[in-house]
Amino acid sequence: MQPGQNKIETIIDYVEAYSKASGIIYCLSKKSTEKIAKILQEKGIKSHFYHAGMSNASRQKMQKNFQSDEVMVICATIAFGMGINKSNIRYVIHYNLPKNIESYYQEIGRAGRDGNPASALLFFSLRDAKILRQFIDQSTAHDDFKMIQRTKLNRMIEFGQASSCRTNFILSYFGEYRRNSCGHCDNCLHPPKFFDGTIIAQKALSTAKRLDEEVTINTLVDVLIGSQSSEIRHNGYDQIKTFGSIRDHKREDLLQYMNQLINQGYFEIDFSNYNKLIITPLGADVLYKDTEVSLTDIINREGKIPVVNKKEHYEIDLFEKLKALRLKLSKEANLPAYAIFNDNTLKEMSCVKPLFENDLLDISGVGKHKITHYGSHFIEAIRLFNQKKTVPLSARGETYIKTLKMLQGHHSVAKIAIKRSLSENTIYDHINHLYVNHEPINISQFVSSAEINKITSMWYKLKKTEKIKVLFEALDEKINYGKIKLALSFIKRS
Repeated sequence: MQPGQNKIETIIDYVEAYSKASGIIYCLSKKSTEKIAKILQEKGIKSHFYHAGMSNASRQKMQKNFQSDEVMVICATIAFGMGINKSNIRYVIHYNLPKNIESYYQEIGRAGRDGNPASALLFFSLRDAKILRQFIDQSTAHDDFKMIQRTKLNRMIEFGQASSCRTNFILSYFGEYRRNSCGHCDNCLHPPKFFDGTIIAQKALSTAKRLDEEVTINTLVDVLIGSQSSEIRHNGYDQIKTFGSIRDHKREDLLQYMNQLINQGYFEIDFSNYNKLIITPLGADVLYKDTEVSLTDIINREGKIPVVNKKEHYEIDLFEKLKALRLKLSKEANLPAYAIFNDNTLKEMSCVKPLFENDLLDISGVGKHKITHYGSHFIEAIRLFNQKKTVPLSARGETYIKTLKMLQGHHSVAKIAIKRSLSENTIYDHINHLYVNHEPINISQFVSSAEINKITSMWYKLKKTEKIKVLFEALDEKINYGKIKLALSFIKRS
C-alpha cells in the first residue's frame, strides 16, 4: 500500500526493479493507461495499454503479445484480464482504488500463478473513492443495488486505511478468520507506530475553523506549512493566526496525517461542495474538549520494493537466452510462450543445464511430447551457452601457458603445432587441459556443435566408454583424437 502521491515515480522504480518480469498496471481511465504506457516506453520498458476503446483486433494482438512476453507490462482498465492464462506475472499495480474487495482480490490473483513469489502494489487515494462514489450515484441502477455498491466501496476504503494485517482483512471479508498475521503485507512487514497527534490535529482543526471550513485538504496543508503560493496570498490565508504553525513537517507527510484525521472521523470531505473539509462532532471534541488523538508514524518504504532475487541458483544469462528461444518458437507455432515451457521449467534448465534429450525428462514440466517438438532446440542452446561460458582461473605448467598465449594471439592449432614443433594431437591435449582447468577456452573454436552431437550420440551408444580409440573407430575415423577428448571434457564438465 502506498499513498496516492508520486505515483509515476514509484511505478517507474517498481517496474525497473522487475525489468525482466511481466506485470499488470490497472487504471480507472483509458487516458491513464495510455499515459503510463508511454512513460514506461520512454524509459525503454516494453509496455503497452489495453482498454475497451481499442478495436477487437488491437486488443487480441496486445493480449497475444503479452502472453508471448513481447510486451512485459500492460497498463489496462478492468477490461483486461478475464480469461488471461499467463502464469508468470510477477506483480500487479493498482494505479487507482478498485471499486470493491472482490475486484481487487480477483485482479491481484493474476500474479504468481506459477507458484513463484509475486507482489501487489495499491495506491490509496480518497479522491479515487470520490470518483467511484460518483459513478455509483450517477448510475441508473436500482437504489438497493447502489446501496450495496456503496457498502462494498466503503469496505475497500477501510482496507486501504487498515493498520492491521491486510491479508486477514481480505480473508475475513470472504468469511475466513484466523488469528496469525500473514507476515508479508506492508502492515506486517512495517507495523505502524502510534504517537500522540493531538497537537497536529488541534492545529489542523483550528485552521479549518478560522478558514470557515471553506478549503480543501491541499489548501489547508499549504496554510499549515506556511506556503507563499498565489492562492494563499490572494485569499489572505497567510494572515490567520495558525498560518505556518506546522512548518516542521514535510508537505507529503502532513497530507498523510490529514488523511488519517479524515479516516478517523475528525474531518469529513464535502464531496458535493468542491471537496471542502468539514469539522465533525468528533473533531469539535478535539478542538474544544481536548480529546486526545493518535496518529501513526509515516513509514518510508523507499528502497523496499520487492524485487526478483538476482542471486537465485539458476544461471540468469542462460535463462534469458532460453526465454528468447521460447519466444521464437512460440511465434512460429502461434502459441503463447508458456505453452512451450513455463518460467519454472526454464529456470530449472538454467540450473541443471541438461545436455541430452533424455536428461530433459528429469526437468519438471517436460514430457516426451515436448521433448519431441522442442527438446533439440533447447539442448542445442544449452550446449552453445556452455561452450562459450568461461571461468578464468590459473593454469599450471609452462608448456600449457605457452599454448594458451598463442591461442590468445589467435593462432590456429596447426600453426601452434608447427611453431612449437609438436603434433596437433599434443596441442589438442594442451587445449583440453586448459579447458578442464577452467581457463578461458571457447572449445567451439576447435570442435563444432555438429561434431559434439555425433560424439555424444556415439558415446551413449557405446555406454559412455572412456576408450578414445574405440570412439575414433566408431566414428569412421573422421573426427580426430583431440576433438573427441575435448568433446568428452565438455560433456563431463557441463
